[in-house]
Amino acid sequence: MRVRRKEPPKLVRNRTPARLQSIGAGKHGFTIGWDELMATSDQPGARPSDITYVIVDGVHHGRLEHLETGRLIRRRFTQQDVNDGKVVYVINDHPMLTNDSFVFRVQDHRHNILDQQTSVSRSKICALFIRLLVEFVLL
Repeated sequence: MRVRRKEPPKLVRNRTPARLQSIGAGKHGFTIGWDELMATSDQPGARPSDITYVIVDGVHHGRLEHLETGRLIRRRFTQQDVNDGKVVYVINDHPMLTNDSFVFRVQDHRHNILDQQTSVSRSKICALFIRLLVEFVLL
């Protein structure tokens, strides 16, 4: 008989995204990749697709999108999505409102939970850069 380990996943990395990018269709934002967000599980057989980020309190001044499907991410995404660069934070039309965050919990395939973690988007410095860039392009 195997003993079920009840250790929650570990949040190894939770950094602010560094590179502003054009996402297409006139949208700008930040990819949330494994350099920014990484959780691991000590559970036997756990794969990145088994580690799920469950959004408890969503972003307020932008939105999370799945880059491949273009759909909003409202409730959950996996570490595999993050590793594949498919999770993006899209900045809303108002460029001064990019100071944002979302609260999430991380769970593995055995339903062990690491609760109440926060991810933060770029600061207002990037918002100012976006505004200057937009003004320059429009001139």
